[in-house]
Amino acid sequence: MPLNKTPKLREVEKLARIAHRTHHRKGGKSHGYKFIEAFDQDGLYAEIWRHEITGEIVLSFGGTQINYAEVGASFWKLLGDIRDDIYVACGLPPKNSGPALNEFVNAVARKYGESITHIIGYSLGAIPASVALTKFFYDYEKIKPRGCFFESPGEESQVKGWLGNQGLFKSDIEEFLREHSHEYITCNFGPNFINTNDANIGPRYELKTRCKGLSD
Repeated sequence: MPLNKTPKLREVEKLARIAHRTHHRKGGKSHGYKFIEAFDQDGLYAEIWRHEITGEIVLSFGGTQINYAEVGASFWKLLGDIRDDIYVACGLPPKNSGPALNEFVNAVARKYGESITHIIGYSLGAIPASVALTKFFYDYEKIKPRGCFFESPGEESQVKGWLGNQGLFKSDIEEFLREHSHEYITCNFGPNFINTNDANIGPRYELKTRCKGLSD
């Protein structure tokens, strides 16, 4: 469906700017948000951004990164990203959605609590972002972030798998997703072999025009 008033394009563009900077490890500032710190462990790369006025926190997950200028330094990271890409394509949980993700979510939940308003991810980063969002809903009912995923390969299988690992039955999983599906927002530029790999849980918006942030 085309992007309508929910979510607003301007809000999406702000989040897209942060996702872009996370993907390229740029840090800095963007639309009132300031990079605070990064978490880089066991294939998981995530950044914490805080709005300088409101104090709102955005958790931003990086996707596959290939740095051709530093092939030697990034070789093992590249192999790990390719491995996770293959896992996702086969419906398996990528390594970046494992113990490191649980450690990160628990740490930021304790530190920032209800200040966490958005969880975003670009491409492969949308998978740990969607699992993190699910963990917040499941383990921290007072923290109510909204997810926004860009060029996501689809998160339904990964999220259902995570919930199944918590001991939920199929009917419980379906009920959980019905309750929270509107918070899993996906924004793509059109179908391709990456963003059609799996189904999306919530509303999926097609950006008819290039969204500032991901296209520059």
